[in-house]
Amino acid sequence: MLQIDADTHIRSRYLKALEDERFDVLPGTAYVRGFLRTYAEYLGLDADPFVEEYNARFAPPDEDPLDLTA
Repeated sequence: MLQIDADTHIRSRYLKALEDERFDVLPGTAYVRGFLRTYAEYLGLDADPFVEEYNARFAPPDEDPLDLTA
């Protein structure tokens, strides 16, 4: 795991959290998506299905855009 940490610049505890689907351990949704993408590409996998599954199963719903007309 230390080699992957060094190669991807993702801390080992975050890599472990990704593998265990413990997304609450990571600093935020944007980090989860970025780490998933980086880790999948490091493993030679297409990252899109992983990010899409995360979005469908775990990501919080998008916030409503601000209404600037008021």
